[in-house]
Amino acid sequence: MKILVDMNLGLGFVAELQALGIEARHWSQVGALDAPDSVIMEWARREVFVVLTSDLDFGALLHSTNGVGPSVIQFRGSDLRVHAILGDLIQVLDTFRDSLIKDALITVAGKRVRIVELPVKRAN
Repeated sequence: MKILVDMNLGLGFVAELQALGIEARHWSQVGALDAPDSVIMEWARREVFVVLTSDLDFGALLHSTNGVGPSVIQFRGSDLRVHAILGDLIQVLDTFRDSLIKDALITVAGKRVRIVELPVKRAN
């Protein structure tokens, strides 16, 4: 599994994930710093990366476009530093590995985790 860390999370995530043997890149290493979310999503889909973010726009983008991928892990909370959420991130990666490979939107808010498998199904 490969992880693309969004601009709103620090470069430290890349080093920590790589230390665990996970291929990881920060968007600042890949594309324009002011790229819109849609460009980031397209790159991640094409390169088969899971997007790690705290930006709820990625989930909204998946919902509005009935997106089929890429997988997105979004963290909500006030302390989004590496040491504050790394343990939860590792647990999500381990627990939901199969869903992330198939494409899913995972939202982590404190100890609560919500998963929606993609494509997002709209209510009629």
